Amino acid sequence: RLRWWVSFLVIGEALRGVPLRDESRYALSDRGTFVCLVGDEEVPGAAVNDDFCDCGDGSDEPGTSACADLQRTFYCENKGFRPSSLP
Repeated sequence: RLRWWVSFLVIGEALRGVPLRDESRYALSDRGTFVCLVGDEEVPGAAVNDDFCDCGDGSDEPGTSACADLQRTFYCENKGFRPSSLP
C-alpha cells in the first residue's frame, strides 16, 4: 500500500515543483526508488520532496527549499494563470 501511495505522489500532478512535461523523469523504478537526475544515486521514493536533500544534485527536492544551495528553481503551475519557474 505504501508503494502505491508513493508512486501516486511521484507521478502526476501531485508532485510539487515539477512541470507536467518533466514528470516522467520522476517515475519510480520497479524497486520503488527514485534515480537522481544526475549521476547514478538511488533514494527511496519516499525521499522525494521530504525536505531533506538526498541526491547530490538536489533533484529529489523539486518542491522544497532543502537543496536551495544548489540554485534549483521551483515550478509553479499557477492554476488559472500563467505557469512559471521561480528562483
